[in-house]
Amino acid sequence: MTYMALKHIKDILDKHAPEREITVKPRKPAPWITPAVKAEKQKQRQAGRQRRKLGTQVRRHLHSPQEGRQYLNEKVLSSDSSMELFSLTNQLLGKEKKKPPL
Repeated sequence: MTYMALKHIKDILDKHAPEREITVKPRKPAPWITPAVKAEKQKQRQAGRQRRKLGTQVRRHLHSPQEGRQYLNEKVLSSDSSMELFSLTNQLLGKEKKKPPL
């Protein structure tokens, strides 16, 4: 039974999308992509992966040191309680508030 179903599916695929061989020609590298450009692209991709992985708004601002310092200074100065400061510290360290199980 299974063999018949697979054979029928294979026949339909062979009719509508026959298997064929293609050759891919190797492309010449673009002349404007230098080792410096490759290194910069690698840094950008790494920063993007890190930003997606970390996800918090605080971590996103830390990619630019000047913006990060300014953001953190504003957060610290605008905090009204030590609880807000501890919360900010936990965000920077990547610690999340764990909720007790139900």
